[in-house]
Amino acid sequence: MIDHIGQRWGNYRLIRLLGQGGFAQVYLGTHLRLETYAAIKVLATNLSTDDQALLFAEARTIARLEHPHIVRILDFDVENGVPFIVMSYAPNGNLRQRFPRGTRLPLSLICTYLKQLADALQYAHEARLIHRDIKPENMLLGTRDEILLSDFGVAIAARSSHAQTLQEIAGTVTYMAPEQIQGKPRPASDQYALGVIAYEWLSGQPPFRGHSAEVATQHLLATPSPLCEQQPDIPEQLEAVILKALAKDPHQRFPDVRAFAEAFEQASQSLLSSSNTPLTLPLREDGASSLVTLPSSKQRPKQSQLSRRKVLLGSIALVGLGAAGTGIAWFTLSLHTQQAQIPAIKSQQATPTGTASGVGARLITYKGHKSPVRSMAWSPDSQHIVSGGDFFDHTAQVWNPTTGKHILSYQGQQSKIKTLAWSSAGDRIESARGNALFEGEHTVQIWGAITGKHLVTYTGHAQPIMAVAWSPDGQTIASAGADKTVQIWNTTFAKPIKIYTGHLSTVRAVAWSSDGKLIASASDDKTVQIWNAQTAARILTITHQNTVNTVAWSPDNKLITSGSGSIFGGESAAHVWNATTGAAILTYKGHLASVNAVAWSPDGKLIASGSSDKTVQIWQATNGAHVFTYRGHTLGVNVVAWSPSGKRIASASEDGTVQIWRG
Repeated sequence: MIDHIGQRWGNYRLIRLLGQGGFAQVYLGTHLRLETYAAIKVLATNLSTDDQALLFAEARTIARLEHPHIVRILDFDVENGVPFIVMSYAPNGNLRQRFPRGTRLPLSLICTYLKQLADALQYAHEARLIHRDIKPENMLLGTRDEILLSDFGVAIAARSSHAQTLQEIAGTVTYMAPEQIQGKPRPASDQYALGVIAYEWLSGQPPFRGHSAEVATQHLLATPSPLCEQQPDIPEQLEAVILKALAKDPHQRFPDVRAFAEAFEQASQSLLSSSNTPLTLPLREDGASSLVTLPSSKQRPKQSQLSRRKVLLGSIALVGLGAAGTGIAWFTLSLHTQQAQIPAIKSQQATPTGTASGVGARLITYKGHKSPVRSMAWSPDSQHIVSGGDFFDHTAQVWNPTTGKHILSYQGQQSKIKTLAWSSAGDRIESARGNALFEGEHTVQIWGAITGKHLVTYTGHAQPIMAVAWSPDGQTIASAGADKTVQIWNTTFAKPIKIYTGHLSTVRAVAWSSDGKLIASASDDKTVQIWNAQTAARILTITHQNTVNTVAWSPDNKLITSGSGSIFGGESAAHVWNATTGAAILTYKGHLASVNAVAWSPDGKLIASGSSDKTVQIWQATNGAHVFTYRGHTLGVNVVAWSPSGKRIASASEDGTVQIWRG
């Protein structure tokens, strides 16, 4: 998308990017005369005169929504054929940031949020508007932490005759009602989405998980797993309320969304009066349930589960629904790839070869972070680890991987830590900020590994930074990000030396060869590119079938390995390539979801790969033969790193932990 920072749109000047999605960018804007802030959503749609008239009519309708729990639309206009919406600015982020995936909320807080959301949706439904994209990311937090429901602008975009693809994919499949998948949304569809969210807040997971096609099929055909199987103390009456809101037939749900929220609150109040305990579902330190205990109720029947094969076959049937106007082809992009991979997946899932004292034996679980851990690195002497928190954690923490003892925290960056790297001398650490919805400063900071003292800040990137790597001699750093560049800069003066611009999309990973002469960079443009670190001249491009998330050099610099995959489906695999010719050596397809991390063992014989399927898998670098699968994490694995000594492996996960285990 086009960068509009610094431009004037209407009476506002856009000062920084807050976030972006598939069809819009959201900027923080300041009023040219009043000097007040607003959120400016710029839609990626060029409009004819007739389309503009339709959009204006819809915008007028949405602008009339004046409710304490709905983000206000302040203005709507078209600049050079591109529509934009001016909205009130919510400075405290959204509920997904406040409560990352896997978090279970206190029952009292769920009741509060559901009541506010139901009031807002009821008001919109009575105004004959359906939201269609209810999800935590669209639930903003105001100055007093009140809920502000956002993104009614999806309805605006969907009205354009030139935006049929937007209309077709409007909504998020995790929270999408069966009738909405079939192209027939109604007010009860918003109730269903709110029921999915309530289920997720109670259990920590949405009722249906998998690739988009699988999730869509489960919404149509499968019964949600009973909450009592995941959290045995959840009472029957509360689960019954959730299941009614999740009825496949919209006519079998509550009469309206407010009735759902009232029933949920009533079931919670009866729990309070029957148990004489506070209205809360607190979490223990280990993340397990400490729910309010109820008198025993009758046994609830178990559901019949859909097999993976049935889900895949069922998702093929979705193709026939495409004429309903809901863009089912978007859900089925990965079907052929998934089916082709099933035999390979089964053959790779061998029984672990490790023992209680051998490979895969867990040594330490570090729980110092309050959110998903998406960055982590070993010190050169294998004596320490630095790990970075995402979302509201914002800290880089140094700790002992043998004892788990916390040593220091670096809090110099007031946003989530996206990537970390340790200098080869072991005296300095670099940390970089990733995409934060309400933070526009994109910097790399260098700080002392022993003192935690800030040393240098690099400000050369215009957009979020996704990867950093220290040169082997410790004199320069390569950093890369959403601005599509890799920048090499001096660690003393923080001045750019070379900027590589060969990629067409966000650069996700960057790695130096051990001799410091070459750099490999991986991108959303489905390529790994190898280029000269001194001249920034491209040497080789290796094309993949999907987004490339990670890349690493073999110890002898002769090979590279890469990991690919996307939440939208397609190939999820790890690859080994000849670093000189780009020839494919092998493809490892043992993972069920996106491969987010790869790491070579120090002797170059094995590769460890981490995936959104919650596993780390070790396999032979020469032939791809599966050696071992580590299943210690409860959510997707973001980072994998072999200790320099080669004796241990560290893996960091969405579950908020870093785990150390025998390699």
